[in-house]
Amino acid sequence: GSTDTTEEEHLRSHVRELEDQVSQLRLSLAVDQQQRAEFIQQSSRNSQWLLSLRHDLSDSLAAVTRHPIPSVLESETQRLDRSLREEELRMSLSQS
Repeated sequence: GSTDTTEEEHLRSHVRELEDQVSQLRLSLAVDQQQRAEFIQQSSRNSQWLLSLRHDLSDSLAAVTRHPIPSVLESETQRLDRSLREEELRMSLSQS
């Protein structure tokens, strides 16, 4: 009878609501995975940069230790400043 139809409509509508919820959850899961991937990528870039910075510092220290004179100290300071500035620029570009 008509009670069955009403019950069926109610169930259909409930199924539609659940399907909507599933789509929403899938969407937010996809967004979450995307953000996670970007975070991992950024972290990996940061650690690469730190390694390269550490390498630059070691090189500079070695140079200054070999020739502890003001001109060498000055040129190494400028070189480190330059590589820091380049990296800051690169990071600000990659975040925009």
